[in-house]
Amino acid sequence: MKAMNSTQSPCDAIRDMLAAQGAVASGIAEAAPIPDADFAPFEAWLADGCHASMTYMENYRDLRRDPRTLLPGARSLIVAAFSYYHADHTEGNLERIAAYAHGDDYHEVLRARLDNVARAIRETWGAETRVCVDTAPLPERYWAVRAGIGFIGRNGMLITPAAGSYIFIATIITTLPLPPSAPSTATCLSCNRCLQACPTQAITYPQNKTQSESQAPQKAQSQALQGESQSQSQAPKLQEEHRADAQRAEVPPSQAAQAQSQSQAAHPQEAAPARPIPRIDASRCLSCLTIEHRGDFPPGTDLHGRLYGCDLCQRVCPHNRNLPDTTISEFHPRPALRTLTPAAIAALTPADFSTIFRHSAIKRTKLQGLQRNLQAIHD
Repeated sequence: MKAMNSTQSPCDAIRDMLAAQGAVASGIAEAAPIPDADFAPFEAWLADGCHASMTYMENYRDLRRDPRTLLPGARSLIVAAFSYYHADHTEGNLERIAAYAHGDDYHEVLRARLDNVARAIRETWGAETRVCVDTAPLPERYWAVRAGIGFIGRNGMLITPAAGSYIFIATIITTLPLPPSAPSTATCLSCNRCLQACPTQAITYPQNKTQSESQAPQKAQSQALQGESQSQSQAPKLQEEHRADAQRAEVPPSQAAQAQSQSQAAHPQEAAPARPIPRIDASRCLSCLTIEHRGDFPPGTDLHGRLYGCDLCQRVCPHNRNLPDTTISEFHPRPALRTLTPAAIAALTPADFSTIFRHSAIKRTKLQGLQRNLQAIHD
């Protein structure tokens, strides 16, 4: 661990420590209960069954709402983003596997790195810590926004200025009181490319029966994206909206965000009305189907060539253009994945699977699930 500068504030020292561990962004959020209005969309998502077979999402709601229940006396959440992007993520056999699973299991890699920072916090300031890497019931994307790291895109993913959406989130909950970062107020470009690229239309809008007439064109747009009809009278306005979104999507994301921020600062009273917030229907999402779903697929399921996970909504996102490769070597592709052809997967034995995917996120689906996915692709 790099020696700390004695003149640094705790926040600056922690930020430097995280950067030394490979974080591309970090921020602080106050440990406090999530307001009802912010937690309501998650409750509605569950109530509508959008979590599909992921019934574990229904558990520990009290813990999800208040991070202080995960560490008694918690005062701060230190949230960090780590890039896993690599430019060769669509080459050969890698194309069918989500990029996050090309390297070593991020749970293990990031826990080891954050454990170093957590240890330094305990030794330097005498504070208690708890490291969370997608295992505790912590709404990580929510806290990442609160910590100013990025914003939630229409595909439901956290998008950061430094690494787009190809990032892992890791959090240190601590009893150390730290001044919170300014929450992110940025939004996506509204180009709808992720919605259009999703082959199963898993990115949907919740139906709101009390939606005002002023939002009717937006509701019609969401229905059209879900395969529902729209009236001819609404079509011209929607087409104009799509053209404007497409033009805005051609602007480099950093410039678009800067222009948006400047416009909002200059004309706060002219803020556009809020759009409906898209959400992910896990029963349609190819990532959920190929990773989380157990047993046979529902009749008529089409995996669209996906073997493990899906990056289609990320690949078309303008915020993911010209990203630098991750500096974390463990997240670069394993050589075995480059040569693991469909025929080789079909012939894998349990022993082979355990050897090849040791310390890999792909082990989550188990051999039976991976071969099930392969069979579904070739049926």
